[in-house]
Amino acid sequence: MDEFLQRWNVQRRLSSPYHPESNGRAESAVRALKALLKHTGDIHGEAFQRGLLEWRNTPKESGRSPAMIVFGAQQRSIVPCPPTSLERTKTPDDATFAEKEKAIKEKRRVSFDINTKSHKPFQIGDRVRVQDVHSKKWKDKGKIDRVLKRRRYVIVLDDGRTQYRNRRFIRADHSGAIEIVD
Repeated sequence: MDEFLQRWNVQRRLSSPYHPESNGRAESAVRALKALLKHTGDIHGEAFQRGLLEWRNTPKESGRSPAMIVFGAQQRSIVPCPPTSLERTKTPDDATFAEKEKAIKEKRRVSFDINTKSHKPFQIGDRVRVQDVHSKKWKDKGKIDRVLKRRRYVIVLDDGRTQYRNRRFIRADHSGAIEIVD
């Protein structure tokens, strides 16, 4: 897998387990395709293939469709359009595209910050409690082992297990446990 990603110049980023918000774009694409599949029936039918083609041709926030980003042009579809709209466009690195992308990222950041609670970051060695993803109880205790990007932490639990968690699922442990050093 790593060799394939290197050949295609893809940067692999792991998202936090049990925290789908950290992988919003992929979750949004999966939701759109599930809705398409629900309306068309099965992936082998012509209706699904046409729907997928139209989804690829639909411009997103940046003003470009996935087909334009990948191929540099819209794909021919069943929706009538002038021949000029099927011509190749400028490369994605032109100035107007970069400006639109910057504005979209800022809009997303502002929208995200409205609904988030700011948590104090942890340091390596801090004692923490970790929320169990199924019972929602704060029963596991451990220490921060590593601090990763995007509010993710590696925690070594008292029983020796290692967990990767988003800051949302970690709280400071104020249980008063005192370590005795000889």
